[in-house]
Formats: sequence, structure tokens, C-alpha cells
Amino acid sequence: MDKNREENHDRMEEELGDLMFSVINVARKLKVDPDTALRNANRKFENRFAFIESELAKKGLTPAEAGLMQMEELWEKSKKSV
Repeated sequence: MDKNREENHDRMEEELGDLMFSVINVARKLKVDPDTALRNANRKFENRFAFIESELAKKGLTPAEAGLMQMEELWEKSKKSV
């Protein structure tokens, strides 16, 4: 990585770290356990993605073979189903 890209990457990493720190502090202020909230969000994502994979498999497709619009439609459908 050249020097400018490395500096830019380091700056983005720093800013994202600041953002995550702030979100964790908001969660604590609201008396929400940030670890639990993140675990639940990950579980929800995994369930939705598994739904998409299952629906695509019924059509003989993988996520890599599906189009963006098809994936988006299934994502929206998963939000209502899962």
C-alpha cells in the first residue's frame, strides 16, 4: 500500500473506532448491553441471509449467481418472514 493510501486507511480506521466507541456509550446510557445488542443483530442478519440462501437454492441458485435486484427482493421478503 502506498503512503497516502496507508494514511487514509489509518484515518478511516481511527474514525470508525471513534464511531463505535460513541455508539457503545449511547447504548450504555440507554441501559442496553452493547454485546447483547450486537449478538442479536448478528443473529438477525444470519437468519435473514440463511432465508435468502434457502430461497435461492429452491431455484437452483447460489448468492454469487443471483442478481442484485433478486437479492434485494429476497432481503426485503426475509425481513417480513424471519
